[in-house]
Amino acid sequence: MNGTSGSSDLRVQVETTHPGGPLGVTVVDNLTGDRLDAAVVVDGDPVGSTGGERLWTIAPRGETTINATHQGETITVETIVE
Repeated sequence: MNGTSGSSDLRVQVETTHPGGPLGVTVVDNLTGDRLDAAVVVDGDPVGSTGGERLWTIAPRGETTINATHQGETITVETIVE
């Protein structure tokens, strides 16, 4: 599963390595291409911060909502994880 969602300024990239594998979340500035530090929430549970890199976490199964917040702006990705 790979998913991307974004506004005019931010883009969230969500990736899995294989079914049942970890979930990777990256937040990117659309203007500069730089990775940004963002707080990540998966299905309502805070899981950590990207720290300007990629955050790896345990992937839930089924319909999943990932929110990433950077400087007060929240981007949401809704997807299905197998």
